[in-house]
Amino acid sequence: MKTRFQTRLAAVPVIVVLLLSSLMLSCSSGNQGPLSPDMTGKAQSSAASRPDRVLWGIWSVSIDPESMTAGVMPLRTGEFTANVTQFMQPPLSPIHMVSIKVDGSSDPSSGYFVVDVTLRHPFPGMNTYNGFDVRGILFSNGSITGSYDSTVLRAGPGDTRLLNADGYTRWWNWEEFDGNGLPLLEYWPGKLSNLPQPTATFAT
Repeated sequence: MKTRFQTRLAAVPVIVVLLLSSLMLSCSSGNQGPLSPDMTGKAQSSAASRPDRVLWGIWSVSIDPESMTAGVMPLRTGEFTANVTQFMQPPLSPIHMVSIKVDGSSDPSSGYFVVDVTLRHPFPGMNTYNGFDVRGILFSNGSITGSYDSTVLRAGPGDTRLLNADGYTRWWNWEEFDGNGLPLLEYWPGKLSNLPQPTATFAT
């Protein structure tokens, strides 16, 4: 999987932290309307009463009558979110599963970088570990406090930030995610960064 992002850096050493999170998703857990099946009731009880049959999943299928093509989308909700950064880099991985290439259109003198990021599955061949909605998170130091929530600290004009972010998140920041002894639920610094403890709690 490849993605490209652009980031503007302040006139300081590069302080990019790339955290990867994988949102493990499964089937929907509720009846959303007359066209959505109740998977918490009849579907599960039916599977339990027929041990020879297993429900692998439920999908929403839409058919375009003009082009005669079908679109299939799994009906699922977030069941488990994990930070897999530790599995994407040594020592747990023999090689870096994250590669970063700086594009020639970058302008380092002004702190502007265009970067190609490639992610590889941390467990090749282990298809039982499916990940949905995989996201890369860039944390830096924060200098702007939230207007309505004083615990929010995000990157300001002089801090490292993405110029083409898909959204914002508070997942896996250093200040709030200590994991309580569970490595999948805590912050992990990226090996390709020189900022082990970024202060921002709100990231792109």
